[in-house]
Parts: sequence; structure tokens; C-alpha cells
Amino acid sequence: MDCTGVAGHLVAYHFATVSDEERDAIDAHLLGCTTCLASYFALKRATDKSPPERPSAAVKARLRAEVAAAFPERVQKGARVRLLARRIPLYQGLFAAALAAAIALVVPTLLREEQLRDVRGASKRAAQIDSARPRAESFQIY
Repeated sequence: MDCTGVAGHLVAYHFATVSDEERDAIDAHLLGCTTCLASYFALKRATDKSPPERPSAAVKARLRAEVAAAFPERVQKGARVRLLARRIPLYQGLFAAALAAAIALVVPTLLREEQLRDVRGASKRAAQIDSARPRAESFQIY
């Protein structure tokens, strides 16, 4: 590779996006050419130590205005707070409704079973006859 070919591939070489054959050719050229090596080091310094760019005040103001236009209720101060900040996905809503319906069906059934159990237990106790008492008292239900 000559200097013009290497100069066009230095950025790709730095970010390791060249093929293995091109990388080997650029390595061999950089070892022999101090001009291209100096260009590569300058590129490397510029990309490694460049401070991040900060947006200007005008750009920030424009961005805030666009956000306020896109989301008017969230940006306005003093806006009413909604009960739910975001919508509930359909599958979660359906699951909650099915769970509430199951609870509404199961709880009364369980309560009814407990009441029936109490009534059955009382009737069994009432039907027992005490055989240890004299005959007249043994028929007394307690």
C-alpha cells in the first residue's frame, strides 16, 4: 500500500473495521513510513482525548420547547396528577380482572362451606343420645 491508500483507511484502521489483509498491509506500511505513522498518531490523539461537545443554549431551548410541545401535560407546572402515570398493558389488566373475578367467586363459596360445616356439626351433636344416663334422660337432646 502507498501513502494515499493508507491515509484513506487510517480511521477505519483505528476503529478496527478493516479486514485482516488490509490491517496487515497498513501495519507494514506504518512501520516503514514516518509520515503516515505521524498522521495516525495525530488521529489517535484527536479521537482519544477530544472533550464531548456541549450543546449551546439555543439548542437546549429549542429542545425543551419541542419536548413541551410533544408532552404538554407532563411539562406544565401545577398540572393535575393522574391516578396512573402510565397506561396499564392489556395483559396485566386482563390478569387483574380475572384474579378479581376468581376471588369474587371463591370467597363466598368458602364462607358457605364453613357455615354448612358448622350447621352439620351442630346437627350431629344434637342427634347424639347419652347412653350413660338413665332411660328417661337418655332421650334428652343436648
